[in-house]
Amino acid sequence: TQSYNNSHVLGANGSTLLVNSSGVGLNSGNGDTLNDYAISYVNNTGTITPASVTVTANSDTKVFDGTTTSNVAVTNVTGLVGSDSLTGLTQSYNNSHVLGANGSTLLVNSSGVGLNSGNGDTLNDYAITYVNNTGTITPASVTVTASSQNKVYDGTTASNVAVTNVTGLVGGDSLTGLTQSYNNSHVLGANGSTLLVNSSGVGLNSGNGDTLNDYAISYVNNTGTITPASVTVTASSGTKVFDGTTASNVAVTNVTGLVSGDSLTGLTQSYNNSHVLGTNGSTLLVNNSNVGVTGSAGSVLGDYAISYVNNTGTITPASVTVTASSGTKVYDGTTASNVAVTNITGLVGGDSLTGLTQSYNNSNVLGTNGSTLLVNSSGVGLSSGNGDTLGDYVITYVNNTGTITPRPEPALITALTFNVDEWRGARWANYYVDRTYPAERLTVTQTPESFQMLEVAMTGELPTEGPVEIPVAGPSSRLNCKSGSIRTPDGVDSLPVNECTRRTNSDRGY
Repeated sequence: TQSYNNSHVLGANGSTLLVNSSGVGLNSGNGDTLNDYAISYVNNTGTITPASVTVTANSDTKVFDGTTTSNVAVTNVTGLVGSDSLTGLTQSYNNSHVLGANGSTLLVNSSGVGLNSGNGDTLNDYAITYVNNTGTITPASVTVTASSQNKVYDGTTASNVAVTNVTGLVGGDSLTGLTQSYNNSHVLGANGSTLLVNSSGVGLNSGNGDTLNDYAISYVNNTGTITPASVTVTASSGTKVFDGTTASNVAVTNVTGLVSGDSLTGLTQSYNNSHVLGTNGSTLLVNNSNVGVTGSAGSVLGDYAISYVNNTGTITPASVTVTASSGTKVYDGTTASNVAVTNITGLVGGDSLTGLTQSYNNSNVLGTNGSTLLVNSSGVGLSSGNGDTLGDYVITYVNNTGTITPRPEPALITALTFNVDEWRGARWANYYVDRTYPAERLTVTQTPESFQMLEVAMTGELPTEGPVEIPVAGPSSRLNCKSGSIRTPDGVDSLPVNECTRRTNSDRGY
């Protein structure tokens, strides 16, 4: 037999083959023995080629971590002899990125490989073939959580708070273009709104060439609050003439705080008091019943906190005209008028004036429509079921024309006689006389001339006692009667007269 003098690979013809002398015997039919020979053993050259060893990478699946590292051990090794084993075996991905299921290649890293051998074997004794395998890098899970926020209602879903809560990125990677928004633009109460991360427009900033495909991004919502926007509605200052109501026909236009495109509907205002309270003495209130909102933002009243601000206003007195009623009366020596004052314009709401009277400005006869009738303002009051007062009105009193006609010639009343102590015949006949009291007029005639008796017709009343002076409507004379009596028809009171004397303007004595 022969053997190599060395078990290791020493290159082509680098090994020495030795004939093993031990155990050599002699087969002879002649009875010859080894001693009969002097045997020389001559070496020869030989070659030990490396044993083929195959090292196959293990299939692996890992989550993207930005590296090519594989933490799976390389165990598939064939071709080693004896108890030899390879040391330092590792494998890695040829690409750090996510390439889909089994889209990655796992390579055995040959550097650092050694041989553990109890026989003194070395790596040179082996020709090692490294076989790749397939692997999978799955996307790394990244969680992006919306930031909580409180904002005032602005009619949009926009959020101006940055999205900063991002977990799961590797190797200095960062997400770009992260924004968030509310899922609803309206006011929904404390933490009643939902904030969403907007996935569109998200990118990756990486110094390692990583891409968004290397990550599986989960977007997590958060709670938020949209508080009502403050809106101030201020009543418009106004002036109106008293009309018995609190209504104001001035539009409410001073509104601040609404979002673009919105407007309030149903806004009206009214006075807090219907009466005249002086310049800027009234208060104008905005009526908030029936207020609504309209606009392109789709806003509702709940999106606003509306403050209603009062303003000052003025109710001026209503103009009332009271016109004296035209009238005609027979001269009675007074300015009194018994005609009712009925021509009143400008009162509101069932109000009426009380205590209205009128009178002539002159008691004398001034011809047709020659007199002036005046409304008496003193004693005028207001009757109102609404609590209105005279202060709510400015009253203009308008005069009117009137007529005081002379007292008509009375009809002759016969059998009214009185004795005349001194009678001068027909001298006094057919004279028209007026007593000094303006309400009485007498017509005196003599029938017949020879009688000392007068027939007297009269209207009105004569005094029942004292002298009566009857001016004579002729030459400057007077007829004075006193003491005596005037007989009257049945049923007519008599007037006592006992003396009638004539006097002239130049003679004032009886």
